[in-house]
Amino acid sequence: MTRFWHVLLFILLLRPLVLPTQAQARLAMREGVRKEHTALVRKATVHPSAVAAMPPQAAPAPFEAARLFKLRPVGAWTEAEYLVIESAVTATALRLAQATGREAADIFLAVYGGLVEFRRTPACPEALVSCAGLWGWTETPTLIWVLPELTPSLLAEHPRWGVHELGHAFSFALAERPEQLPDSLLDRSGFAGALNDWQYSSAVSGREIFADMFVAWVFAQWGTPGGPGTDKAGWIALHLGTWLEELQ
Repeated sequence: MTRFWHVLLFILLLRPLVLPTQAQARLAMREGVRKEHTALVRKATVHPSAVAAMPPQAAPAPFEAARLFKLRPVGAWTEAEYLVIESAVTATALRLAQATGREAADIFLAVYGGLVEFRRTPACPEALVSCAGLWGWTETPTLIWVLPELTPSLLAEHPRWGVHELGHAFSFALAERPEQLPDSLLDRSGFAGALNDWQYSSAVSGREIFADMFVAWVFAQWGTPGGPGTDKAGWIALHLGTWLEELQ
């Protein structure tokens, strides 16, 4: 047997050993996201106005997050990017399920109107005047652009960025009404962390502040209890039941 055939046989024998390891790693990450999110939700302080609308806390039913989103163009994404976006979709779907009592996949698709597409572009979309300083742009409830400045390595380091953009998509599904924040909430206080940690914009606008509030709501993580974060959490809890009822 030639050296070529020896090498080919070795590769064929090795593949069954490698592929399960990758699958197990992905499964472990999904389960880790699910457990971490469930723990955060259970220890979160729920605003009194939302208590009546909240279903009993329970372990979420298993679901396949991969059928809730797609990455385009095909082949333009690293494994690390896929896992980060999958974790953002998973966390959002679990939080929506916890808030409504519905299956995670079903409520996610109902809220967004279908699966959400993350589309990478090498150039700034024509609809934007400039992409300077921007990582993403949500165009519709089901289309999120990944802009040139958000490189694969940078995206892989910021798993909550996807939730920020899903917050924009959530707002667009409601004709941007969630962005109509009272003046008292139009500031950058009350969040659990700084820019590119728990906040993905420095803009003091209803649109960007709501998207970061959505991140805080999904992960049930706000600033110091009793401070501005309590006011922001209370406002989103006050309106959430109406919004979700409208979208279901």
